[in-house]
Amino acid sequence: QAWWRRLDNIRRGMLVTQLATAVRNFESQIGRLGVDVLDQGLQRGLQRMAGIERPTANPWEALGSIAEVFSQFKPSEFRRLKGEVDQILESFPREHDRLFGTYMSDVMAQAKRKGREKMGVAGRVTDTTLTGAEKVVNWLNWANRGQEWIVRRAVFQSHLDESLRHRGLKLAELVSRGETGKIPEEAIKESVQKALELTFSQPPKYGTAGWHFVKLVNQGAPLTTSILPFPRFMVNSLRFLYEFSPLGFAGPVKDLISTRDWKAVLAGDSQAISRATIGTAMLMTAFA
Repeated sequence: QAWWRRLDNIRRGMLVTQLATAVRNFESQIGRLGVDVLDQGLQRGLQRMAGIERPTANPWEALGSIAEVFSQFKPSEFRRLKGEVDQILESFPREHDRLFGTYMSDVMAQAKRKGREKMGVAGRVTDTTLTGAEKVVNWLNWANRGQEWIVRRAVFQSHLDESLRHRGLKLAELVSRGETGKIPEEAIKESVQKALELTFSQPPKYGTAGWHFVKLVNQGAPLTTSILPFPRFMVNSLRFLYEFSPLGFAGPVKDLISTRDWKAVLAGDSQAISRATIGTAMLMTAFA
């Protein structure tokens, strides 16, 4: 990365170093996991109504994620889960970087650096200075990084376990036998995606308006990021507010009008219907 991008990343990292920020973020992520319990439960019911024999949604998975989060407050459990997740992702380095490459959605844990051997004297001095500053910011963000990665590990592990169960595999057995390389890459990607989604860190889909917005803000750094320091988090928050609101019914209603097959709509749009229903209920409760 260019020196000014690394400097901007350092600045953004400094914005979230307070312990109070980490506590607020942890509270919001636990709340998001709680909503996921409702979401998974309602989706499972909708899939049953649609005649799906083996529903993909499982509220016990979401409850398991919450249990795994709080179990990590015990040092031995933290070391166990961290060791298992590291062992699993050792065979999938790209997915490891996706899961732990950022915190607070937009702050890079470590900047991408060019080879020092290709740098001049001034370049090496600048690189050394920025590397030291990045290490300091990472250390100051120990609480923020820690709480976010604790949640991501828990969600990743729980979702992967459930995903493998649908494929007739058992995660615990693969880990104990050292056969994590046999885990389907698709299951790993799905689990990383779920962990990023529930921590508001999911990258917008390539080519979408959200993707172009995040790219525009990051390319305009430091001018644009001084106004919107966390564009990815902003896009994820807006997506959450849209999906968990009456607006979320737009897609399923459109499909129902075109197909007139409510079972197919339930099967294909169970997530959209579930989230819109939950969001509408929460909105009505707030106004009650």
